[in-house]
Amino acid sequence: MLIIIVGLLRFWETLWLDKHRERGKIIANWTIILFGISYTLTMIIAISEVLLAHREINLLISGIGLFLLLIRLKLKLWAVKTLDKYWSSNIEIRPSQRLIKRGPYQYLRHPVYLGRLIDITGMLLVINAYYTLAISLPIHIVIIMIRIHIEEDVLVKQFGTEYIKYRQEICGLLPIRKTK
Repeated sequence: MLIIIVGLLRFWETLWLDKHRERGKIIANWTIILFGISYTLTMIIAISEVLLAHREINLLISGIGLFLLLIRLKLKLWAVKTLDKYWSSNIEIRPSQRLIKRGPYQYLRHPVYLGRLIDITGMLLVINAYYTLAISLPIHIVIIMIRIHIEEDVLVKQFGTEYIKYRQEICGLLPIRKTK
């Protein structure tokens, strides 16, 4: 039941958060479709694992998973609020867009993608789908890295040396300051 609720929440987030934003040119639309397919398959496999394993739910692990889901929600909302009209679930650049370096973007370049990894980890921990977590997390990391590569190429074309300098100063997925 929790997976259905979270799935509906993800659908609502996408529709609601996309509602009042400035539109731009969408690049590599297939990546958002890949995100949806991979997330859905992960949840189907996780449910299958739990049903077939007949394992007793570890409430401590489920609690850790719920905590991670709350962190993911706060992180995503912070990132979306910071980007405001420039946020999109797609790779999308608008002519009026400027490079945002405040909010979570002062600590890492891709907080929403980190949130996605936290989300997948949290969901799978909530239902105690350990095998699915071990198999699917690396797959999701690869998909996210592909998307980051495409997105950063677009950002370099849009912002040039400003983005290159930002990329050199701020880490991609983990909020760890780069040393010089």
